[in-house]
Amino acid sequence: MRIDITLGDGVTSAPAVAQLVKLGELAHGHVAVHIQGAGAVAGVVVAHDDRSTRIEPPDLALGVEAALTRSLEDVLPKDALLRGALRVASDLARADALRAATDAMLSAPTVESALASFLAGVTSPSALGFGRAALFAFDRAKGSFVGMLALGPATEGEAKRVYAKLEAEGPTSAPMFTNVAPAPALTERIRGIELTRGDRADEVSEVLSGARALQRRADPLRSAALKQLDPASEFVLAKVAVKQQVLGILFADCRFQNASIGAERVTALERFIAEAAVVWHALRLQREVEDLARYDALTGLANRREFEARLAHERSRSRRTKDPLTVLCLDVDELRGMNSERRREIGDTLLRRVGALLREELRAHDLAARFDGGELGVVLPGAGGLEAASVARRLGLAAHRRGWPLSIGAACFPDDTDHPDDLVTLATKNLGIAKAEGGGCACLSEGGQPLVFAQEDDG
Repeated sequence: MRIDITLGDGVTSAPAVAQLVKLGELAHGHVAVHIQGAGAVAGVVVAHDDRSTRIEPPDLALGVEAALTRSLEDVLPKDALLRGALRVASDLARADALRAATDAMLSAPTVESALASFLAGVTSPSALGFGRAALFAFDRAKGSFVGMLALGPATEGEAKRVYAKLEAEGPTSAPMFTNVAPAPALTERIRGIELTRGDRADEVSEVLSGARALQRRADPLRSAALKQLDPASEFVLAKVAVKQQVLGILFADCRFQNASIGAERVTALERFIAEAAVVWHALRLQREVEDLARYDALTGLANRREFEARLAHERSRSRRTKDPLTVLCLDVDELRGMNSERRREIGDTLLRRVGALLREELRAHDLAARFDGGELGVVLPGAGGLEAASVARRLGLAAHRRGWPLSIGAACFPDDTDHPDDLVTLATKNLGIAKAEGGGCACLSEGGQPLVFAQEDDG
């Protein structure tokens, strides 16, 4: 199809010209535009094969879209109009679905749930329609991209069940972009995969170096990590980045659909990734700000505020359920008596090591916190007296063997008190007893025999 635009005197009507071109592309898929003259639009001729019609300026004044639609009806065969209408409807439906996915990301309560909504936009048949999608997040400590979340079937059998369900539900089923659960089997597989920028020019290095998504077809795979995904012969690999900061890498294919990806779908994916990257980056910044308010920057442990909030929650739960609850108060003996210069010299390094030890030795649902200087606290939900003694012994021995002994005071509900609110007071008192014994020991109960870690190690 061809659109001839004649411009007369006056100010150039660039928006009208651009809209004519856009509508022509939507209606027929491609359009040749010829512009003659300069100034305002004086007339438009729309031609297709041997048919043509003219749009006069008064018609344009009533609306470019309506005027062009009437002209297209005059010059295009009915089948071309139908194809154009279907294409417009498909584009609008995809745009609406991707907008809904972006809205779900913005309203998600966590980074993980936001990224699950992002993957839903990539895989939903009403959106981008990829069969599988996996997201690899950049891990600063490892310097690589580690498998995080995935959506889609992991095996052909699972794929048949998924697509049979979609067919039964029909095309009117509303896409779900909120409360999206990752695919268990595929997520478990990718969490054992790391993507790294190799010395050789493999697919991961290519996509990290390039500006656009990498679309691969039948070329032999060079990345050993990608081979573990058993990708289709045609797949997309794209970096998710904000400016120069790469947040992750997205993998997507149509492994069990036998469908071509196509350049148009890749372009739509790139636009969606650009929006998702901004949301992901903003959520990460928000989490970092929240972490600054809850965690000690030096040790990575919780701060006093987070400790007190968590302890209040656990005290309330223990009063209600009668489950045991233990509090440990710890002090790094080597920091006591140091002058400020000496403390600055070695204290920060030592505290970081103590923080790492606590994270290593405690359970996932325990909480360790740093208060002031070398004072620390630990909350052990569900731990009674025997378990508290075991934890204190394990921590004290590990620190003793590293050359920086700890003093530990413990208090347990209901073994030591009938009131969970008294736990910190009792644990602090027992810590004072441990310090009075010379440090390097634990006082587990008032009047009890201190547990000396050097003797335990010899034994």
